[in-house]
This record gives sequence, structure tokens and C-alpha cells, in this order.
Amino acid sequence: LPGRPWSLSPAAPRAAQPQVYDRIARRREPDNRGMAADQLPRPLSDAERDQLEALLDALPPPLDPMDLSALDGFLVGVLLQPRAIARERWLRHVPDLDGRAPPVGVKVDMLQALVLRRHAELERAIAARQWFDPWVFELEPGASGETPLVSQVVLPWVAGLSAALETFPAL
Repeated sequence: LPGRPWSLSPAAPRAAQPQVYDRIARRREPDNRGMAADQLPRPLSDAERDQLEALLDALPPPLDPMDLSALDGFLVGVLLQPRAIARERWLRHVPDLDGRAPPVGVKVDMLQALVLRRHAELERAIAARQWFDPWVFELEPGASGETPLVSQVVLPWVAGLSAALETFPAL
């Protein structure tokens, strides 16, 4: 919302931007430091995002993974922490919100690789105070034909952010 002190608009005055972005930029360099721009992990394509969604959906019970939108909010919540969280600590919550290990035989290598690329993309954008497109998806109209409320559309993303803040409460 324009004029709010927490606006993420790059045009907003620096003093109006939250201090959290300065902390992110100063607390650490991204994991890809020293890489040329053409060597940085590229953002996920639509096909790769679909693949990530399919990998999350394919995880067997008793695992309880987040959906794609919630995962995106979770990653932002991890990145906004005042101190960097070790990759091993937050990554275990991707296949299961409670952090349980996947059953024997369940491969999560490709899932983790795609998640790490999205994490790097978000980290670069937040540290550079640049816009990023959150993974928020339109909902289909209900049986009565009513258009979903905006709050219903963003709810999964906000739930993921909330899960990160609950799991890592330093923020």
C-alpha cells in the first residue's frame, strides 16, 4: 500500500524502507559471492516451478509439505531473520513442515535443488532491495460463482511466512 512505512516499493524513500533489508544486505554476502552474473543460478522457469509443485505433491504421508505458495512465503520468512539460518536447519522443513526426515527411499535431491534456486533468487532480490514476484496464484471462483477475496488468494503465502516466523522466532 502506498505511503505505508513498510512499503516494498523501490521508489519509497530509503528512510521509509524497513531496516530489515539493511540487516539482510549487511549480515552476509549471498552464497554465490564471487560468481559472475552469467554464473548465478537462474530463476526457476514455469516448467521448473511446475516440477517443484509436482515434487511437493508427490511426497508421501506422513510428510506434510507446504504448497508452492506457502513454500515461497516460508523462504521469505527465513531470509528476513536477523541472523542467517543455516541451510540444514530450514531446508528440512521443506518436505515436512515439522522437519521430519523423509522415509527411507524418498529422494529429495531435485526438490532441494529447485528450492535452493528459489531461495537464492529471493535472497538476491531482498538484499538488493529489488522487487520480486511472490508465488501467489489466483483461485477459481467457488461453486456459487463468487470471486475469491484477495485475503483468500494470499492466505497460503502468508501462512508460509507465518510458519517460518513461528519456526524461527528471532524476527
